[in-house]
Amino acid sequence: MATHIIPAVPPDLRELEIKRTELETLEVELTQGELELATLKGELLAFERHYLRIVGIRQAELDEIEAQVLEMLSRFSPEDSEAIEQARHARGQAQESAEATGFVRDLPEEREHFEPSVDLKQCYREIAKLIHPDLAIDDQERALRTLLMAEANLAYQKGDQAHLRRILLHWKHNPQSLKGEDAGAQLARIICRITQIKERLSAIQTETEEFNVSELYQLKIQVDEAALHGTDLLATMAEHLDHQVAEFRQRLADLVSMYSESLL
Repeated sequence: MATHIIPAVPPDLRELEIKRTELETLEVELTQGELELATLKGELLAFERHYLRIVGIRQAELDEIEAQVLEMLSRFSPEDSEAIEQARHARGQAQESAEATGFVRDLPEEREHFEPSVDLKQCYREIAKLIHPDLAIDDQERALRTLLMAEANLAYQKGDQAHLRRILLHWKHNPQSLKGEDAGAQLARIICRITQIKERLSAIQTETEEFNVSELYQLKIQVDEAALHGTDLLATMAEHLDHQVAEFRQRLADLVSMYSESLL
């Protein structure tokens, strides 16, 4: 009776298969991580623009009027170095506020919340899976992938699914083919990719944690929690600023009148 001997799998091929499985798992984790980070960025960007439109513009207006008040006060006391310094500081703050909110005035009204559709998320996942820079085999390819991912991130945050599909179509028509190599070389490349992906996952976690402790994110949490109780926190902040603006306008008008009389 003939004996059939099953040939043993070479150790390098066995290790290659193990690492391929690990890489596939990490690629899925990376794709999801990139999606969640991009979604978080999109949510914060939408919230920031909404905040600046409702609150930031009013704060900039208040800073400007306050600067004018302090500048007027410094005219009454031209020898008072403290008053002059306060006016200078206030003017600097007013300029910063104006710069921070200037672009918002020119933007069209946008949705207040970033709510990506299922199709938009799926399209982004496919791009992250195919084009992610950690899949590059050399620096030149990494640079191209990095550029395309940056473009995809911007399109995703804008909710521009058509642009995402164009990026995918362009990539699929210009595939980055892998060169044939032996098992040892393939294993080395996969191990390198695993290392790169783990480093990127760590960076994603760090970046996410930094966003989560940022003042903007904490404010967003407060606004969202207030909304659950029927309170529009940003509207309340805006109303408070409106009162302050009115008070400073009246104070400025009084000072201008006093200064004019002093010149007579």
